[in-house]
Amino acid sequence: MGNRAIIKGVGTNIGVYVHWNGGYDSVRAFTEYCKLKGYRSPESDPAYGTARLVQIIGNYFGGSCSVGVENMGGATILTPELVKELYLDNGVYEIENWEIVKHWNPDVIAPENEFHEGYDLTEMLIAIDECQPVKEQLSKEYITAELVDPKTLNLYDEVFVQDFTGKVEKHTVVGFAPGNITPLNGHDISGLPFIGKYSAPNYQDNINNYLTDKLVRKVKGDDEND
Repeated sequence: MGNRAIIKGVGTNIGVYVHWNGGYDSVRAFTEYCKLKGYRSPESDPAYGTARLVQIIGNYFGGSCSVGVENMGGATILTPELVKELYLDNGVYEIENWEIVKHWNPDVIAPENEFHEGYDLTEMLIAIDECQPVKEQLSKEYITAELVDPKTLNLYDEVFVQDFTGKVEKHTVVGFAPGNITPLNGHDISGLPFIGKYSAPNYQDNINNYLTDKLVRKVKGDDEND
């Protein structure tokens, strides 16, 4: 017995088999965690994307038989018939950009209401994070941080910033670009805040200091943590 499912990138023939936690809520949490980490998604990079998903799920489960890699042969395009032949409790999930875009969920195996386990997404993300090696963890504080428009930040606000390795650090807003300023490295930085990370003391001259994402994670102040 199990709670089996396969998770695969759209258009790929390599999937991640899970023997447990194959319901929609768990799979969504696994993929969302990979998205938070900034990993490449399996449909765009089947080798590395699939490996990172295996890594995260394997760390969560531990043991030796809860997760595997499924070679689906030439089956890059699924059909209901193929999914039924796999005889999985929860069918096959196809993902793109770490979002579930298709759930092949054969009713002959289980009724629809058995696919949702009732797990809270935030709580599941925290649980997954705590099972990762300490140096790889995002932290509960990061996962529960408020997502805000960077232009709503104030001077000396703290934000979480991930570097190219996925490491998360707290950094302080030390200034703002003026309005209608000339683009920097091809980016429109008008009104955007920048942090004090690179190229001291001329932080405003390094595009990597600017908070260019649509949303950023703001560190809670001491009064918000009480």
